[in-house]
Amino acid sequence: MKKIYLLLVLVFMGLKCNSQVNNFKDLKTEIKVKSFPVKYEKVILKNITINKPIISDLSSQKLIEKIISKELLNKYCEDKDRECKINVKCEVGHSSNGFISLMIISNTIFRSPRDIESMDFYNLIRLKNELFWVKLNRTKDFENRVKKILAVKRTNLECKYQLKDVLMDLYFKDGLSYINIYKDEVCNLLIPIDLKSSDLKYLKLENNKVK
Repeated sequence: MKKIYLLLVLVFMGLKCNSQVNNFKDLKTEIKVKSFPVKYEKVILKNITINKPIISDLSSQKLIEKIISKELLNKYCEDKDRECKINVKCEVGHSSNGFISLMIISNTIFRSPRDIESMDFYNLIRLKNELFWVKLNRTKDFENRVKKILAVKRTNLECKYQLKDVLMDLYFKDGLSYINIYKDEVCNLLIPIDLKSSDLKYLKLENNKVK
């Protein structure tokens, strides 16, 4: 579980991304990614208070909400005998009719006397009216490219990122692809990276057809 304190600042240093020209064609389907204004409203989803984005051009919005709320409950509400209320902020990085990338920041105060935030990334794609998770495929080639990025990037001197010991997630925002590298509450980064089609894998959501 990735826990991030409120004072944690995600580091965006160095690394120009001029070479990134939406490699989404490599997703083996036509995904036209675009940025758009996001409005927020507060709703209640099965004990989860979420500031949800109103996504006008995503036809599967209700299904997305259902999936995310289920994922969060399963992850953070393991003890069904305890009160479990999660306050969630949802940031949309990219959205189109067939693809969405979300950053979910959850305040899981019921797990600790201090306010703790946990960050999760969800990427969903619609293929032939079915939804799939877009997951990172951590191949040797991918990890070698990440090592080269970390070798030239300024990081906290106390953070020694051994890739075998870190978690990684994908995030897409403003036409760029990012990798979130998480070691602990202090040592974590969100850095831009060029993706190849071999870096991605697709996991089908059972019984979740888009209507």
